[in-house]
Amino acid sequence: MREIEIVKPKTDNYTTVLWVSRHTPLPSQIRFLRNYFGDIKLVQISGVIPTAEHLIPYIERYKPKVVVPVLPLSFIARLCDLAKRYRFTLLWAKMNLLHNDRDEPCEEFDPETDVIVAPNRHFRFECFKIIREVKLVLEDLQ
Repeated sequence: MREIEIVKPKTDNYTTVLWVSRHTPLPSQIRFLRNYFGDIKLVQISGVIPTAEHLIPYIERYKPKVVVPVLPLSFIARLCDLAKRYRFTLLWAKMNLLHNDRDEPCEEFDPETDVIVAPNRHFRFECFKIIREVKLVLEDLQ
């Protein structure tokens, strides 16, 4: 795993955000975080993350107020437990799927808010939501 400081704080009064994803945040996502939290320090953790516990050294080093994970739901569920212990808030980037398998380049693409994920899945950032818990509800086959 590697860490990159994407946004450096401008003051001594800032909120640290840990961005756990191989994708860098979109300009609109950074703006949203700044509008909500004020001055921020945003550190991206990317690479192969075998378990949620592998993030603990980064959480202990940076003491983030916010963690934005783009990870499997099982990892996010474990991060919900760690969030209580280490006192950070988990955020989910709500992305709307605009279309699948459309020929590129897409005339609707906006680099401020959009990302294209292979194969040609076009997503647009809407907002962040707080993750409180991850729950799996099962039902017997009838």
